[in-house]
Amino acid sequence: MGLPDLRRDRPGPGTVYPILERLEQADWISGHWEPDAPQARPARRLHSISATGRQLYAEARARTGRRGALTRPAWLGSAGSPP
Repeated sequence: MGLPDLRRDRPGPGTVYPILERLEQADWISGHWEPDAPQARPARRLHSISATGRQLYAEARARTGRRGALTRPAWLGSAGSPP
């Protein structure tokens, strides 16, 4: 899947959740279940970047010199909203 495909076919839940799980297993992010979730809905899984993820991000940023390319998914376009 290339960049044009991502722009046209935005990733859905069947793509995003497995990716988050793999990133968590690789210790790039950490996740935990939302504390005190309202009973009206299921608890959410919350993620944040781990120390390992921060280090890898800093290394990738140093190699590319382009922060925006690493922080904004390409399918969002340059304006930060879906095209």
